[in-house]
Amino acid sequence: MKGRARLEPGRPAIDLKEIRAPLVVFSSHGDQITPPAQALKWILDIYIYIRTRKNYACSASASSTY
Repeated sequence: MKGRARLEPGRPAIDLKEIRAPLVVFSSHGDQITPPAQALKWILDIYIYIRTRKNYACSASASSTY
């Protein structure tokens, strides 16, 4: 289920790549279970994935016009 989050049992998982609204994410350096760098890495991973897809789509459409 990479890239998806299940909020409740029995309900469909949410595709994190489809979220269009701004997110507020909290993390604490005092967290002894999951350090912030590890807890927040998914945000950068998804941002890079979406950015790469948009750049690829733009370059593909630009090259098809020539």
